[in-house]
Amino acid sequence: MDVEKVNQKLKETICTICGVLTGFLCLICFVGVLASKDIAGKVAAFMFAGFFLSITIFFFRKVKVKLPSNSGALIKDGKLSDFKTLKQALVPPRKRLFNSAYGIHQIFEKISLNKSFRQQVAKEVHITNKQNPSEEYSAEDVLFAVICADLLHVQKQLGHEFDYGNIESYGLLYYMIGKILSRVSGNFEWSKKIIDAACNSDITKSQVLDMVILIEQIESTYNDKGILSTVYALAPTKELKEKFKTALCQYATTIAEIDGKCTEQEKQWIEKLKAWDGQVENKSETQLNDLIGLESVKKEISTFYNYLSLQKQREEQGLPSPATSYHCVFTGNPGTGKTTVARIMAGIYKNLGILKSGHLVEVDRSKLVAEYVGQTAVKTNKVIDEALDGVLFIDEAYTLSKGDENDFGREAIDTLLKRMEDDRSRLVVIVAGYTEEMQTFINSNPGLQSRFNRYINFPDYTTNEMIQIFEKMANKYHYTIDFSMKTALASYIDAAYRQNRGHFGNARFVRNLFEKCLENQANRVAQQSNSGDISLLMAADLPQ
Repeated sequence: MDVEKVNQKLKETICTICGVLTGFLCLICFVGVLASKDIAGKVAAFMFAGFFLSITIFFFRKVKVKLPSNSGALIKDGKLSDFKTLKQALVPPRKRLFNSAYGIHQIFEKISLNKSFRQQVAKEVHITNKQNPSEEYSAEDVLFAVICADLLHVQKQLGHEFDYGNIESYGLLYYMIGKILSRVSGNFEWSKKIIDAACNSDITKSQVLDMVILIEQIESTYNDKGILSTVYALAPTKELKEKFKTALCQYATTIAEIDGKCTEQEKQWIEKLKAWDGQVENKSETQLNDLIGLESVKKEISTFYNYLSLQKQREEQGLPSPATSYHCVFTGNPGTGKTTVARIMAGIYKNLGILKSGHLVEVDRSKLVAEYVGQTAVKTNKVIDEALDGVLFIDEAYTLSKGDENDFGREAIDTLLKRMEDDRSRLVVIVAGYTEEMQTFINSNPGLQSRFNRYINFPDYTTNEMIQIFEKMANKYHYTIDFSMKTALASYIDAAYRQNRGHFGNARFVRNLFEKCLENQANRVAQQSNSGDISLLMAADLPQ
């Protein structure tokens, strides 16, 4: 049943209820006409009766009633839901989100007072103060960021990025503004009227956007770790877990139905949240094994992982362990998965407790080197500050040493080496680039030689592996490949590889090829008299 029909059915129901009520009042007035003994009383009762009768007729005629946008959720099997549901629906969308977020807040207050929960959050959640890296966030700020990260993740999984003017963002927005106001009053102020008034303040908007940056540091790791809710995963008791999950599911349902319809995809995610048991997956090893090709890389990283795991066990038993360098040099042609593997390595370091955050900051020369004297060190330090407790990945790192003696790239290298020493417990650096150039780069500076002694070479993908990558992209977007396309694709990739040997784009080349094939397929289908199969890729779609 579409929303218009739902609205009409609700209009009829509301008008009927109002009509019956005014009709009843009209009847009472007519009884008053008969019961009254004086003329003035009869006239007054008759006038009131006429008034209520006209209102009754008005309601029973066609009338426009503005109903909430989620009224479609109130009709099930062609019938109106119960009166309680109708009453909830008549609450404005902002108020419903406010109430839902407030329900979560009430439960979270109880959870956050638990000592065990606070200790778990301190152990598992680490946030970098990007504005002032030398200062750490307070325990209360981290707790607040955790609950907001849960709300943001729900919103994102239902297809809504945070936007100040987006109705789906108002639940999280109320929570953040309540926190801002509490810094002034000392109490977490849950007053819709006060928060609504604060929403339009430019100062408040600026503070909210700063908070979103903080919250996204936590939320950005959810998918990689298989987390649906940090609060639920770390909640101390089963009772509090279930209460919080119920409130969070209600919040998700409110967001899903706010536009008048709950899509199948939204329903599936809400059901997934309801069924989640709070177990956090270790996806780093799975992601590594799921990569196409790169067998030698997988073997080397697996060996390194086993070594680090064993050293960790020895330390836990009080046994001495040799000093280990976690910095790496990734060598190979473009498009061989170096950035992807660096991100997986960051996750491995996090899982082993080597790094607190395990995030990846990816840069190249342009992000480190400035144009004027004295600015490069400042620029490089700022990037390193962002990478603390995570991995700094420098692509095409050899370009830092390619200039003459006056080139500012050398200043960036010196700054990097100093910070690698000063922050050796909080920073891992992975440099990447072409094999020969990277060897020259490392040998150009004794400091680089002493800190980078672990090399991992990324070989070019074989033709069959690149076909698998192409098929994986096609499957992701629900395209099918006919037999002629597979045969022609192999020949096309072989020819491109021979032509660009030594600087072949590998997976990057395959991605560009796939996008070009989609453009050619669109032109082919457009020229056909009938629409054809819009999901079929053929040999004719390959670039000439």
